[in-house]
Amino acid sequence: AAAVSFRERPERLDLEAVQSVAAGFEHSIFLCRDGVVFTVGDNAWGQLGDGTQVSRRRPVRVPLAGVEAISAGGHHSVFLLPNGTALAAGLNVRGQLGDGSRRKRR
Repeated sequence: AAAVSFRERPERLDLEAVQSVAAGFEHSIFLCRDGVVFTVGDNAWGQLGDGTQVSRRRPVRVPLAGVEAISAGGHHSVFLLPNGTALAAGLNVRGQLGDGSRRKRR
């Protein structure tokens, strides 16, 4: 069995100018003031939005620019662009990505 890791005290992340944070079941999203997004954690369903299913222990940049807002579900993430377009990635077994399908998106 894998050892469970936890921190008793908050530690500084290697990110600057974070304006918003969202947390899913086992992943986190960080929106910076310049519209750049970083994600970290479990990525079994592609919920980090980096185009892979590789889980990350350090924040990875999402290939989007100008993001205005973020939201995290249990195993999915939503990114809002300035033109009102919402992009979603991750688990979609119940249609939670809103694309009319039940296919996961990375």
